[in-house]
Amino acid sequence: MKRLIENYLLEFDGIKEKLPIQRIKAERWRPPETLHVKVNSNAAYNQQNKELCSGIVIRNEEGRILKAKLVEIEGDALSVIKKLQNDFED
Repeated sequence: MKRLIENYLLEFDGIKEKLPIQRIKAERWRPPETLHVKVNSNAAYNQQNKELCSGIVIRNEEGRILKAKLVEIEGDALSVIKKLQNDFED
């Protein structure tokens, strides 16, 4: 897991130019098959406030929300990188 995150951060740091805006067609939510659940997730980064959050919603075939969770990830990039470079666990 540590290696995966390190590789992701290296790849992210390698992006030097602003990516073009892509127009994505909005798709209506469709329920899963009977006796199944559907898991939707999303993440957002607020560059001005330097905040990252991620959310997840689990729904049944009726569209009823079974579980939802929002996680705010705090910490500056330097502290995250130092934690990743440290071989010791908390």
